[in-house]
Amino acid sequence: MRTYEIVFVTAPTLSKEELDAYIEQLTRVVEERQARVVKIDRWPKRNLAYRINKFKEGNYVFMTVQANGNLISELERRFKVTDFILRFLSIRVDEELKRAEKIRARRARRVSGQRRVILSSLRMRIAHIRTRTFHDGSGAPRDRRRSRASRNRRTSEIPKER
Repeated sequence: MRTYEIVFVTAPTLSKEELDAYIEQLTRVVEERQARVVKIDRWPKRNLAYRINKFKEGNYVFMTVQANGNLISELERRFKVTDFILRFLSIRVDEELKRAEKIRARRARRVSGQRRVILSSLRMRIAHIRTRTFHDGSGAPRDRRRSRASRNRRTSEIPKER
């Protein structure tokens, strides 16, 4: 089974009891299909970034579900036909969790000696940048200063029309 995060926004006119009943209905659908609801997180009314169906506010509900793709398509179908659902989004997160675990394991395997080598090379680069000399002491990179100076010379050599 794969892990999905489902987010949906409901209309602010929906009462708390109606929202709880709808979430319970979704939970029953998930459990009937031999899947599992890991977590449900309800947020109270929040301002939306932009108007959706003439609403400025909405109730957010986050669900974490372990299921297969058929169940997710069924839930999305139910979201589409329900009038008080303003927006919804389903994201598969199990691959991202595996990738994050690999990165954590790779970081744990690094020895402190490798970190010292990286830090010393960074210190050398910073020292090289600080000791670089710039003409006229302005602190700007040479190439940029030269191009600006040559640009000024070129414009001053153009004869003005009378």
